[in-house]
Amino acid sequence: MGLKWVTQLAVVAVMLLPTAGVASDRDRASGRHDDYSATICNESGSKIYVAYAWRVNDTDEYRTLFGWRNIETGDCSTLFEGNFGQYSNSYLYYYAEDDDGYYWSGNAETELCVPEYRFERVLYDDYTCDDDEELVEFGVKEITSERPHYTLTLE
Repeated sequence: MGLKWVTQLAVVAVMLLPTAGVASDRDRASGRHDDYSATICNESGSKIYVAYAWRVNDTDEYRTLFGWRNIETGDCSTLFEGNFGQYSNSYLYYYAEDDDGYYWSGNAETELCVPEYRFERVLYDDYTCDDDEELVEFGVKEITSERPHYTLTLE
């Protein structure tokens, strides 16, 4: 009687174990990814300075704009890593420039205000540029579960 009770208890215990590992294996097999990242590589021949925006938390309604990430020539920098959470995708908004005034803004789909100094701020819909900020064009790249780890190389 004791062995049967221990066996039943073991079966119940296994049934109650968290299934996160099982679910993530199933998700990986189906191509679903919960995590994502965006990396910028600098192959320009000059040091670059990058401003970028993304949704910091998977529950955030708004994105946060950061500036300036310095990336030496030949180096790569992961700008952010996150979790899709309630969203099916994420977006990398980026703008980069070098000391000679050359800049990268990709498809220039949106304009955002940036100062010359290091900053971090939430991108509210009704934001207007301060006197010490410049309106610049940002490129936008969609990050999806089909391609959750995106690398952009600037040349």
